[in-house]
Amino acid sequence: DSGKVRCSTTGHECLPQLDVLRAHWEGKTYRKKAALVAYDFEQHAPHLVPHKQSKHLLYCTVTRQPVSRQPSAVEGHVNGKRFKRMLAEREAAQAKRSRAGAGGEEGGDEWDWEEG
Repeated sequence: DSGKVRCSTTGHECLPQLDVLRAHWEGKTYRKKAALVAYDFEQHAPHLVPHKQSKHLLYCTVTRQPVSRQPSAVEGHVNGKRFKRMLAEREAAQAKRSRAGAGGEEGGDEWDWEEG
């Protein structure tokens, strides 16, 4: 009705003039929202899950900390020393548990006794 166009990424309304649209596309808000939409958070899915109470946060199951849903914050968290150390510890503990569970079941099969 008003002769304006609405940006599907940011929801911003502006006049349908090329210079106005270019200014919007080159702006900080559009670039940040476009990067947020384009980033694939599912690549970190088992360790970073959506926060239960706040939609602008993710929750790290390794460090048990909330992480901002900004791509730079997620990359910084996943590439950080603390996350990598805690992830290695968690994987080592899981491997130890799986070996202990598998070792108990296979304990009787080591020896082949022949009667005779």
